[in-house]
Amino acid sequence: MPYQDVDEITSEPTRTPSGVERIFRRVFIEDWTLKLLSLVITVTLWLVVTAQNRPLTTHANVQLNFIRHEGLEISNELPSTIEVVLTGSRSKLDRIGPHDLVATVDISDQQPGEHRRGARHSG
Repeated sequence: MPYQDVDEITSEPTRTPSGVERIFRRVFIEDWTLKLLSLVITVTLWLVVTAQNRPLTTHANVQLNFIRHEGLEISNELPSTIEVVLTGSRSKLDRIGPHDLVATVDISDQQPGEHRRGARHSG
């Protein structure tokens, strides 16, 4: 191969990147380590927050109280507790103690007489 002078070598001119190529390079290639780190942090935070907000369902025995006027008595045996279903975040359910919940049944508006569960009296 004969000797060529540097001036005789023709090279194609470098083309300038288009606007789309510059945007692509800026978004995906420049500072990729920082962008990857921010993506890892974002995904980690998202997983932590969604795991905390997942509702939890649990059962609890709750003390049962009746409010009644003085002349009214209940003849059958009353339960002292009832079972309730609680749904919420784990952190809030963990803060509820066994004596924090009380179920109250207000029968103070009932008149003396025989009443059956599910039956209604007129007059």
